[in-house]
Amino acid sequence: MTNTEWVAVCFFWYQDNISSTDIRPLYNSPSEESLIHVVNKAHELGMKVMLKPMVDPLDGH
Repeated sequence: MTNTEWVAVCFFWYQDNISSTDIRPLYNSPSEESLIHVVNKAHELGMKVMLKPMVDPLDGH
């Protein structure tokens, strides 16, 4: 047992440009199902979860 209370789950999703309001995963992003699995597993182990989406614009800015 590690006495870990919290785990951060960081993942990249993308938007077309910095003004876009739509964000989405790409082929190399984790699926929603895999994120749900990780959260559920952490909860089973008694940990709290902080989701930390990192949003990158696809236009390179």
